[in-house]
Amino acid sequence: MTPSLEAPNQPYVSVKTDELDVEVGNVVNGMAHGFLFERVDPPRKTPARPGEEIKAQYAISNALGRKVITCRLVTLTRGGTENKKVMCRVGGGWLELQMYILNRQAGMS
Repeated sequence: MTPSLEAPNQPYVSVKTDELDVEVGNVVNGMAHGFLFERVDPPRKTPARPGEEIKAQYAISNALGRKVITCRLVTLTRGGTENKKVMCRVGGGWLELQMYILNRQAGMS
């Protein structure tokens, strides 16, 4: 079986009480890829307190293997508008989840 660039058969179903999981679902379901995403850590049951770091581990799988990555939710406020980004740990730094998926599809990470 060869890896596919098409969307997986099942969309990622996020846990609505977990803000990070909802944002991961938005990113993963918003683009075509051939990966299966699974949350490794249990989901949050309560909302995060202001200033609390929200992070969890996710497994990304395809026909060639499985990789576990750490994701965190970053909220940027500019001009009174909040933008949420899902960042994932890559090497010694952080990369947006969408860019990580694109790089992984291209075989770069």
